[in-house]
Amino acid sequence: GESEESVCFDAEGFFVVNQTRKPSASKFGRNQVVGLLLNLDPKSANANTVSLFVDGVRVSQPMSLPDGCKGKTLCPHVSFRNLTLHMNFGPEPMAPLPFTCRMLQGAAQADAVLTPVPKKTKDGKFEVVFPIGVPDEGTFHMLDQFMADNPHFVELSDRKLVEWASRSGLPKPKPNFQRTSNDKPDNHFGLQALDELQMRRIIASIAPLVPRNYIVMEVKSNLVKAERMELLKRFSGPHFKRIAQVAIGEPPASYKDKVMKFKLKEKQDKLDLEYKQRQLEKERKKQIMLKKREMIEKRKALQEQVAKVKAEEDAKKKAAAEEEAAAKAAAAAEAKAAAAAAAAEAEGAEGEKKAEGEEGEKKEDAEVKVEVKTEVPEEKKEADGDAKMEDVKEEEKKEDDKDEVKEEEEEDEPPPQAELTEDEKKEIFKKLEFSDIRGDVLDSCFHLFALPEKEDGFHELRFDWQDQEMSSMYLKKWILQRKLTARLEDLLPSSWFYDRLTEWQKVLQEWQLKQKNYKQDLAAKEAAKKAAEEKPAEAAEGAELAEQVAAAEGGAVATQGEEKKTEKGEKKPEEAAAEEKKEEGDKAVVAEGRKEEKKEEVKAEEKVEEAAEPPKDVFAVEDINDMCNGEPLFANFAFEDWALMGLRFELHLLVRSFRHDVEDLDRPGMTEEHVPFYYYRYYRKHLNVKFFGRDTTNDLTGLVKDTVEFNDNVLATKLEEASFDHPQFVRLTEEARRDRFRRIEAGDDSAKLRFNIMATPSDMGKGGGGPRVVPAQSSYGNSQQGGAGGGNYNQGGNWGGGGGGDRGAKGWNKGYNNSSSGNKGGNWNNKGGYGKGGDWGKQQKRGPPQELTM
Repeated sequence: GESEESVCFDAEGFFVVNQTRKPSASKFGRNQVVGLLLNLDPKSANANTVSLFVDGVRVSQPMSLPDGCKGKTLCPHVSFRNLTLHMNFGPEPMAPLPFTCRMLQGAAQADAVLTPVPKKTKDGKFEVVFPIGVPDEGTFHMLDQFMADNPHFVELSDRKLVEWASRSGLPKPKPNFQRTSNDKPDNHFGLQALDELQMRRIIASIAPLVPRNYIVMEVKSNLVKAERMELLKRFSGPHFKRIAQVAIGEPPASYKDKVMKFKLKEKQDKLDLEYKQRQLEKERKKQIMLKKREMIEKRKALQEQVAKVKAEEDAKKKAAAEEEAAAKAAAAAEAKAAAAAAAAEAEGAEGEKKAEGEEGEKKEDAEVKVEVKTEVPEEKKEADGDAKMEDVKEEEKKEDDKDEVKEEEEEDEPPPQAELTEDEKKEIFKKLEFSDIRGDVLDSCFHLFALPEKEDGFHELRFDWQDQEMSSMYLKKWILQRKLTARLEDLLPSSWFYDRLTEWQKVLQEWQLKQKNYKQDLAAKEAAKKAAEEKPAEAAEGAELAEQVAAAEGGAVATQGEEKKTEKGEKKPEEAAAEEKKEEGDKAVVAEGRKEEKKEEVKAEEKVEEAAEPPKDVFAVEDINDMCNGEPLFANFAFEDWALMGLRFELHLLVRSFRHDVEDLDRPGMTEEHVPFYYYRYYRKHLNVKFFGRDTTNDLTGLVKDTVEFNDNVLATKLEEASFDHPQFVRLTEEARRDRFRRIEAGDDSAKLRFNIMATPSDMGKGGGGPRVVPAQSSYGNSQQGGAGGGNYNQGGNWGGGGGGDRGAKGWNKGYNNSSSGNKGGNWNNKGGYGKGGDWGKQQKRGPPQELTM
């Protein structure tokens, strides 16, 4: 009942035709015999009608067939659910009717159309065709063409299942672009049987039992050998002939012509639609213009009517004025006659009356002249108004003429003719709205694609486009090209990767501890040297002060003892003073000599230190832990240097681990867009290029271009892949550090590092940042741990535990991570900071700066 070509009675008692439901019968349901009577007897009064009977009793009046059903072949159809139905086509009805009629099985041959038996092959078997093609290269276009040429085949595919559900009245679901494809369209109708693919399983189990010619459209399963063989097992019956129809490679010219014609038609339809829309827009503007003209004409008619009424009123006013003037003239004449008669009677007053009469005439003449003068300007105004109206009319007429000319010019636009561009002609495959196979599904299985073989269970192999050898070469080339860009979703790090990462973290911790101890020893030496320089001066000041005290205290004693010594015959005071002075001089000479000896020792040590200068060529350093006088090569590393050295090793190890774990020579490496994915897959942390002050992964590799680079958009290492020389990463980092400082001193601001601390990912400095990957403790910020209290760059690791200065150990990391986790000491560098005293620790009390320039 959805169109004029079908009718139906539903269980609610409604008759449905052309999407219209009207009550016409009683309800029916379970345990009832329902009969449909079709009357096609031209002699009957109820010809071309249908009637409904329930248990042999008529429950509806004869309902007329629509014109779309008259004179055509009609097929019975029953739609039901949640019940068991028994169909009876004769020869006898299950419930007796009040009249005699033929059942469908007993219909005359002239009144029925016989459906031909499905075609078989020459050997008497039904064909089961498995189309095989490269995804997005004409697979479904080939299917549509096959079905058009072979309408006796039954298509078995998910798209046909969705089409069947939609034609059955179910609202077609809105496609989800992330989970739908041509091979597996979105089938979420809200019905359990469809959403859980129960109907697909039912059809898959029933189809082999019904002898038909089938075409099994499964793009992915037909390409994967294991899945293809499972499909073949379903049609293992002796009455089926299994055929693999392969369309891979360069299509023939006939196919290309069809695609070009389709593209041209599609483009022409689009242009025709746009042309039709423009014509509709022109028609809309034309109607607006006609309405505008109609309004103008109405306005003109109204203006003419107003002018006519005004003219009539003016004529009436003019006639009234003339009558009034005539009346005044007659009154003047009567007054003049009366005056003459009165003059005759009153001769004495004749002169006076005569004078009054002349004055009256003058007044009347003046009034007439005034009225004439006042009327003339009104006529002039009317003439001016008419002239203006004429001008307005002329302008409107000109505008109308312009609109008519413009309309005529627009109507001359010819219908557009579509032509394909050179780029469109190069595209030999028809593009569809969705991909044949979803991207993630294709990346996980395309390496398993293989051409069919007779050993798989096929009776025949058909190669429509190219022969088997050329098709095989084309498929291999396609797979190799796909491997360059496809992402391995199921790739997991191996133990080989974990072993090397653990070794690196252990060595890194030792280096950072070495740097910390060296800086502490260096600070202790500086403090001792400073104390040694200050000690002689303090001793001299103390000796002088002691002498002054002794002199003050001994003065009185000497005075009292002189008399006693003189009496006893002892030495005089002058002689005793001279002897004491001599002894003090001898002591001073000895102290001065010791002081000079100390200075000579210090100078000798300085000369030794100056004689052993650190080498300028970092790659000539054999022992990075002691390049000169116990100074390690990484003595001057700051946190940014440790970070860049870690980045060097991580990217190098990532390249090596990828090749080791994939074990596929056809995959040279990872492309730029996939590096962040694999980095997270291996290290369980994000490759945050913003933290290093960069925008893209390619820009990030520019910071460590001495270790890795992109070759043909593939990440590659510059180091020897077979070895992991840990000291070499220190040499590279130190060389880059020295070069950076030389450029900065020369005034090159572009050499400065601008690390963006606030761009750190959310899993850094927080607990639960990710699963534990490496069991060993990592001083490299414990970047691999995200357990309780964990998070990355946490637990006092400070990119190595040193903080970059003495007594500032744990300065960089502890202070920063305490700040982010809310623990105590949440300042920038806790108490120490970046070195002793820590300028950052003094200045930044409420958290890290937005950007660090190194």
